[in-house]
Amino acid sequence: MRRYFAQQAPLFSGVFALLSTVMVSCTTRTMERTDSEYAIPEEAKKEAVLQNNKDAVKDEQAAVEEYMHKRNLMMQHTGTGLRYQIYHNGKGRVAGFGKSILVRYRMELLDSTQCYAFSEPFRIDLGKGEVPKGLEEGLMFMRTGDKAIIIVPPHLGYGVAGD
Repeated sequence: MRRYFAQQAPLFSGVFALLSTVMVSCTTRTMERTDSEYAIPEEAKKEAVLQNNKDAVKDEQAAVEEYMHKRNLMMQHTGTGLRYQIYHNGKGRVAGFGKSILVRYRMELLDSTQCYAFSEPFRIDLGKGEVPKGLEEGLMFMRTGDKAIIIVPPHLGYGVAGD
């Protein structure tokens, strides 16, 4: 029996040495990697950003639908994503591109957090980009004396991050 163990010992030592070498080799290789080896391919980055944007749009649409449902709003939906409902009809002229109009408005988030409030009328020249694109678009559907709720999507307002 002793002899058996004596003969096996060198074989065991050789396997242990081989494993040690492989482990050291793997460790050394890992440490030599450059940042470019860990880089995410550009196409994968683009797809991730696209998917995040699609998810954000879905979430936004769901929030708008919930807002409208809770308030029993029947809003018009434009091709740009703007939604509006005129809840008081005025009798004046229709606002339009190039017209100078006086407005009062309050801007809120969907959760009713107030961002801005202009209780005194101020002048806007439609088409000159003086206010967010979505507000300007919504105002062009109105006439003097109208009162409306306008829901401006981020891409027509101040962007996803806000102002």
